[in-house]
Amino acid sequence: MGFALEKLGAEECATIAGSLFTVDRLYGSKLTGRCPFHGDKTTASFYYNPDKDAYGCSSCGVFGDLIKLWCHIFGLDSKT
Repeated sequence: MGFALEKLGAEECATIAGSLFTVDRLYGSKLTGRCPFHGDKTTASFYYNPDKDAYGCSSCGVFGDLIKLWCHIFGLDSKT
């Protein structure tokens, strides 16, 4: 369980993640869409699972939790 999930809960994590990338579909609670890191144009290779606080991209291989996603999007260091 990631820190964000522990402190915010799955619903709030999903809301925040959904604001960080273009969501094309929902599969259960999993949000899927275009990857914000390699510029998907036609496929939805990116996902965020709020129940596990985990994201990943099947095309470029990035993965992590909501805090890492937020930091990566805004150019911050997730370790500090």
